[in-house]
Amino acid sequence: GLADVLLVVEASRYSGTMATVNYALNQGRDVYAVPGDIDRASSAGTNKLIMDGAKMFVGAREFLDEVVPDWRSRKATKVSEQFGEDVSKIIVNIQDGNNTIDSLARVLKCSTAELVAKLGLLEIEGLAVVEGERIRLLK
Repeated sequence: GLADVLLVVEASRYSGTMATVNYALNQGRDVYAVPGDIDRASSAGTNKLIMDGAKMFVGAREFLDEVVPDWRSRKATKVSEQFGEDVSKIIVNIQDGNNTIDSLARVLKCSTAELVAKLGLLEIEGLAVVEGERIRLLK
């Protein structure tokens, strides 16, 4: 009853989890379900929920985009306050798929040397890692 959304990862067709789902639905909460193998009893409940109209959980980013639409800008604002707007733009662009040094430098219209220095700051803070030419966010 405390959450706005219920995410069901695994549930058999008749389980305590399904009772919780009924409570959530009666309270007007959104229900999401992770699809599972069709031959596993522990996936029968989640698969039935999806068939009955529950939203399908397919990944954390898609889930956050739907449940907390401004999560990216919140994160960017927090990073911007801590490290400056330039670093926040780097993070947003990496999230949008510009995850190589060349593509980031091109989109941000900055030199590779300037970009690498800022990426070093993200690495030191444990927010990103540069693996060859690719950049991966950690948090």
